[in-house]
Amino acid sequence: MARLPNWMRHIPHPMYGNYGGRPRKCRGEVCPMPIDGMDNLFRRHDEQLYIANNMSNEEERKMYQKQADHNLAVGLRKYKGSYARKIYGPMYRQMAMLIFRP
Repeated sequence: MARLPNWMRHIPHPMYGNYGGRPRKCRGEVCPMPIDGMDNLFRRHDEQLYIANNMSNEEERKMYQKQADHNLAVGLRKYKGSYARKIYGPMYRQMAMLIFRP
């Protein structure tokens, strides 16, 4: 299970929907709904990273970050739903699968 390097988390990414491409922090405020099932995978990834990044134990934090990335990688590979953005969605999924590998 490969972990996304930290330096990649901080460079600009192409975006997809409300959650793909950048972590979204919505704690204590109303968050927008995901635009489709793939965007929901990115939302869940953001939530899992939020939990991981707030852990005080560095070893646990790294393990949970790695697990969040793995969950996203597997979800992207299993995704069979429709895309709100019909052409860009499948292309974005392919790009994300190159970055997030199980």
